[in-house]
Amino acid sequence: MFYTGAHVIRVIKLPSVSDIGERALIQRIMKHLTPMPDMPIPFWDDASALSLGDGRALVVNTDMLVWSTDVPAGMTPFQAARKAVVMNVSDLAAKGVQPLAFMPSIAIPSTYNPDDVEEMAKGFEAGSHQYGAYVVGGDTNEASEVIISGLALGITPEKSIMKRQGGMKPGHKVAVTGRFGLTTAGFKHLLEGVDLLPPVKQAALESIYMPNARVKEGLVLVKTGAVTGCLDSSDGLSLSL
Repeated sequence: MFYTGAHVIRVIKLPSVSDIGERALIQRIMKHLTPMPDMPIPFWDDASALSLGDGRALVVNTDMLVWSTDVPAGMTPFQAARKAVVMNVSDLAAKGVQPLAFMPSIAIPSTYNPDDVEEMAKGFEAGSHQYGAYVVGGDTNEASEVIISGLALGITPEKSIMKRQGGMKPGHKVAVTGRFGLTTAGFKHLLEGVDLLPPVKQAALESIYMPNARVKEGLVLVKTGAVTGCLDSSDGLSLSL
């Protein structure tokens, strides 16, 4: 607050997006949206789904990569585009769904090098091909920085979808398909200069520049019928739990 003569003016700082965090922001968005009736996958899960009416569901996921906040130094346009595929496909994998198609949308500055756009196209193709999907379309637009938004699609039996919150109960086992901490270690090395042993450094940087989605593992898990809950854990162990 501050004073102006006999008057007191109270200044109230409104919370920003960084103050409330991503989860609270999503909650504020969701309260204005009407859930579709009988959604095969509820809101708040890793992916969304539409019932096709024949016992199958179209499972979709969208995710975005912004160059200034998501692309570390040294990452090439090819790697960034491929990572955009992996980000989207990973959420389908957590539902036990085989990716079929990928659609990228890219926003680029007018001064951007066309050769780098071609490298992105190669990255989209490589990432999609790796997981058995095809690039079936997309969009381009102009922006002040590079932004890549992706949409991954797959079709699966509706009853087989592994949901984030299924029938988990106390006493059930928690299992993971990979190691935690490599990505954090890699960013510590890149951003803070933290020294890493050569084998750890290589694995940590690979987890950032060339990550992989656990599609094969997801397809194996869904066939067991024993999984009561499954989710993508790229946000880290503590947030995932």
